[in-house]
Amino acid sequence: MAHLKTKNSAKQSKDRIRNRLLKMRKNLPASRKKQAALEAFHRLKMWSVPTLSFAPLPTEINLWPINFHLLFHKNLFLPKVNGQTLDIYHITSLSLLGKSSKGILEPDPNTAEKVPLEKVAYILVPGIAFDPMKHRLGFGQGFYDRLLKDLSAQSIGIGFKEQQITRVPVEPHDQQLSDIYLF
Repeated sequence: MAHLKTKNSAKQSKDRIRNRLLKMRKNLPASRKKQAALEAFHRLKMWSVPTLSFAPLPTEINLWPINFHLLFHKNLFLPKVNGQTLDIYHITSLSLLGKSSKGILEPDPNTAEKVPLEKVAYILVPGIAFDPMKHRLGFGQGFYDRLLKDLSAQSIGIGFKEQQITRVPVEPHDQQLSDIYLF
């Protein structure tokens, strides 16, 4: 019974943090978002290695400049939700993308090449909150935790500086990141 209380309290704590930071992220001024996207591009533009990135939601840091850079170097990989997992696709053209039922741009499995995760050197991981111990809080579906579980690639949490908190509540299934870049 004590284990169930602890698990419920961690979930409630995560839900509170999620709600607070999603609201904060939604209310960030456009100028702040633009500044962060520019800083992210300057930090990551030296990369031309196979990188699993993500198609950002409107409230997330804009990774399209770095995604275009990776696309130009033929090193852009994007995930697609498949049941409870993320499938990885090599993106060679933006025409390989379509909107998911949640409005997220994802690879079209009929035209994009699905690849094993071993082809990827870095993974840019979105999140709602990050802490100095390299933990992240996502939307609570566990897609990235399952992906990162048996991973050899470097996983980098990426977001706005305002998304850093003192401590993300951690549960046994939560995976620690290799690094965090907040802009």
